[in-house]
Amino acid sequence: MRLQTPNSLLPQPSLPLGAAKSARPRINGHHKRSQRRSLSSSPISHDTPSKPRFSRKPTPKPAALRPKPPHLRPQPIPAALQRPVREPVNPFKDLPKRPPASIAIIGGGITGLSAAIQAYTDLDKNVHLTPPHVTLYESSDRLGGWCDTTRVPVEGGHIRLERGPRTLAVGPKAARTLDVADRVGVLNSVRWVRKEDAGARNRYVYLDGEGVYRVPTGGIMDALNDVLNGGTRRSLIRDVFSYAWPNRNNLVVMPDEAESLGTYLEQFFGPKVVNDFASAFVHGIYAGDVYELSALCPGPWERLVKFTYAAGNAVGKQSTIKTVLAALMFLKAPEDVYSIQAPMYWDKPWYKDALGGGSFVFYFKEGMQVLPLAMESWLNMYPKVDGQYPDIQKSTKVTKISKVQDGIEVTTTDAQGATSTNRHDYVICSLPPQQMQKIIEPSPPWTDMRTNTVATVTLFWANDYPINLEGFGYIIPRLNFSQNPHSALGVIFDSSTRPEQDTAPGQKVTVLLGGPYWISRVAKGRTLPTSDELIKHARESLATQLKTIIPEPTFAQADILDSCIPQPTTAFWNSVRSEESITWQKSWNRRLLLAAPPISGPGVHDGISAGAGAVRRIRIVESHEMIKNKPVMQEPWAQALHDHPWADNCWVRGDEALGYVPMQAVGVKFEFGRKGKENEE
Repeated sequence: MRLQTPNSLLPQPSLPLGAAKSARPRINGHHKRSQRRSLSSSPISHDTPSKPRFSRKPTPKPAALRPKPPHLRPQPIPAALQRPVREPVNPFKDLPKRPPASIAIIGGGITGLSAAIQAYTDLDKNVHLTPPHVTLYESSDRLGGWCDTTRVPVEGGHIRLERGPRTLAVGPKAARTLDVADRVGVLNSVRWVRKEDAGARNRYVYLDGEGVYRVPTGGIMDALNDVLNGGTRRSLIRDVFSYAWPNRNNLVVMPDEAESLGTYLEQFFGPKVVNDFASAFVHGIYAGDVYELSALCPGPWERLVKFTYAAGNAVGKQSTIKTVLAALMFLKAPEDVYSIQAPMYWDKPWYKDALGGGSFVFYFKEGMQVLPLAMESWLNMYPKVDGQYPDIQKSTKVTKISKVQDGIEVTTTDAQGATSTNRHDYVICSLPPQQMQKIIEPSPPWTDMRTNTVATVTLFWANDYPINLEGFGYIIPRLNFSQNPHSALGVIFDSSTRPEQDTAPGQKVTVLLGGPYWISRVAKGRTLPTSDELIKHARESLATQLKTIIPEPTFAQADILDSCIPQPTTAFWNSVRSEESITWQKSWNRRLLLAAPPISGPGVHDGISAGAGAVRRIRIVESHEMIKNKPVMQEPWAQALHDHPWADNCWVRGDEALGYVPMQAVGVKFEFGRKGKENEE
């Protein structure tokens, strides 16, 4: 045993004056203070090491790593019992390849650009050796359609104005949009609005006489708080169950072809909820009337419609309240698009956010126009066909689309007035139905092709915040003229939903006006309000609904979007599904594809998915043409391809890009009759 010399008696090296405390010498890797603390706890050390206080037994190997006994080890299969390895049969292997197809895309909006990109990236080398020849016709001098962003300098920085869509919702279709953004190189411009942000937590609905009402969106606790702490104020949850519980024994009734969306939703939620809440959501999505749109039109209510049509399981057999609860609990229908699209993007870093895992919406920091600009640059930068770039013809108006033998002729007029006619194998048209009927020959037998006009008024106050609400904004239900004299549809709080787009300090909001309130005004040929009148109407509407004083804005701009949103009315939907329309579609021999709203859907996601679905349809038709009159045509899969429900259907829905065709697809008759409580048996 020996005594250990304390640190204070050891010779210390000299330090210069003003040296830092961290420059003190270390003894065995520790500072002098920590070494002194360890010596004071055990001043005497022994030469022989002491026995450890706790002994740890060695960890045994897992059962999977232990060697197996000989009788459990896999034995080789005798040669006599081995089956020959068969390579997968390729039915296109010995068939001659088809020449590149010529595809004309009419309309240079987000749908047309998506179709052009998909035509180059979705190449089936079993059928074609080179991508198709793509010609894109656009009547204006720019591409992108309603995705139009303007950067405006103001006091203290700049702001960005959006004429069309501003934010994009999360969900399965958002995955394809993000995949396109990643492909064209603008994924780094995406900004997410998280569920804990004010823009996601606070979503309001204006109720006449009560002001703005916050819709519960935070889960079960938020819903309970809305019911229990609402007091005498309106409560969405309370209104739903006050109608659903007394009518809980009513059976689900399938909507017929002439039923409106409002009438269909009334069987689940009652007329009060539909008029005050559902009509407000329709104003925000379609800028239309809930009692004029078809119950089969695309929208957030499609999940409820799918449950009604789910192989007849709910129709006439299940109560309305059980169907609503099943839809709210995200139970899936047998052919649900959500279970088919998701695996395509499992390996993407944005997969979780795209499907709503932690996010509510997303936007582009430089504005929505950055996406079509990047898509156009992608098409112009990479030569795809024989060293030639895709033919993008701007300022070229299509005046006629007619059938010829084994193809379609497209007649155009350029900016100088010169007329030309070109032949193409396929035509993808993304124009609204009202414009399609004017240029397609023979003319399609459609009726009530209505498109609503919307005005957007952007107000900005520099270094001022007159609206003391934070959130996504509020939407306004259908009201009469005395309750809504300025025809307001909703208000978007841009500063809360897109905080990184603007650099100038202040508050920016956008007021939406028009829509169904201007239908009679446009039909009678009356002039629409001027820009100054629209700005005045927007300020007065904010002051009345928020019950506050709205000062003069630092910057204000009003834009009228003429005929911007086609309306899927019941009359139009019935004319599209009529026997005459189905016969007209078959006459085009699968060469004319209509990827346009209102059938494809009104949003950016719907347009991108519809464009990709149209190209996928062309690829399937080309595969069918390759094996036609060949022995392989007798195979079951080839017969299924030939007899597919939408094989002769011109309309394209975005779900087709995901390998899914909904039961209420255009031109497909329903298998169920109208059932209700009277035929419960």
